[in-house]
Amino acid sequence: MRELSQNELIILRGTLCTKRLYKGMKHIPHGVVVWEDWMEDTLTWVNQEIEEKYPDTPKWGFRNN
Repeated sequence: MRELSQNELIILRGTLCTKRLYKGMKHIPHGVVVWEDWMEDTLTWVNQEIEEKYPDTPKWGFRNN
């Protein structure tokens, strides 16, 4: 499997951070679950990959909870 590029990792980080905004939401139409627990591990992995491979990438000021 090939490694993800810097842009791909940034897109994943943005998508996961956006989904995390809906963590624990109760009143979403049709009972859709936007954030699942396994996504937290994926977000952590994406952030670590960005920090290790592309340290010049700007940090995002978001909470990790």
